Amino acid sequence: MCVSNMNMPSGMNATSPMSSAGSMPAPAPTGPMGMGTMDTAPSPAGGPVPMTMPAGSPMPHMGSMHGYFFGGPGFYYLFGGWFVSTTPQLVGACLGTAAAAAALTVLRGTFLRPLAKGEGARRDGGAAAYLAAGAAASADALLHYVLMLVAMTYSVWILVALVVGMGAGQVVNLVVMSGKQSSSGGGGEGEEKSGDDGGVEHGCH
Repeated sequence: MCVSNMNMPSGMNATSPMSSAGSMPAPAPTGPMGMGTMDTAPSPAGGPVPMTMPAGSPMPHMGSMHGYFFGGPGFYYLFGGWFVSTTPQLVGACLGTAAAAAALTVLRGTFLRPLAKGEGARRDGGAAAYLAAGAAASADALLHYVLMLVAMTYSVWILVALVVGMGAGQVVNLVVMSGKQSSSGGGGEGEEKSGDDGGVEHGCH
């Protein structure tokens, strides 16, 4: 049985592969979202294909968000641009954490929390006093969550610095509170004592 010659397009013959959809060549492979494939170095025999980075691209930090306690540098501190990569940076971060924790604890204990209790609002009854109490409560909650996020770096040394700073700030709060109580109640206690002594003396006579 003879096969008659078919009219073929120029550049093609009977042995050329054709797909059912037509004679268009297959497109080049692309990556996700059509961004193209990444350049790879030649694969060694039997080994994985090493990845290469384009020229001029910055080298990313190798640290990450830890889910467990660890010691030493190699973590982000609250922001993407604050990466603690060396021991001196870790020491500086610990000192800054302790100082900030002490200052925020004093601020919360001596100013924000008393204002958030609304004593001035109950005494004055004005709308401004109520708004100030609400703003103080919001600021106190914000600082609380900031300190919590610092502890969630899971760095043992940052956690120790945070606790030490908060303890020092609470000591300052107690000193300030005791000073206020002694200055406001000293005169009244003296008068009560003098009155008691007078009563005892009259009773003895």
